[in-house]
Amino acid sequence: MTTGPFRWMRHPMYFGALLAGAGALLLYRTWTMAFICLHLPIFCIRARGEEEVLEQEFGDEWRAYRARVPAGVPGLG
Repeated sequence: MTTGPFRWMRHPMYFGALLAGAGALLLYRTWTMAFICLHLPIFCIRARGEEEVLEQEFGDEWRAYRARVPAGVPGLG
């Protein structure tokens, strides 16, 4: 999929979850939310694993997409 939010970033779902976690932490300010936010780096590990599978499945087409579309926020790498 290369349309919709995937045309701007490779992992929009993970980015949205990070934003929601950060917002909840600011809103609720509880230790539970801090604990949840501390586990968000797991998204990075999952994203790497997904990208390895996508590279195996789609090869050069995936590599061209990866070169053109950032993993996270456009402009931030």
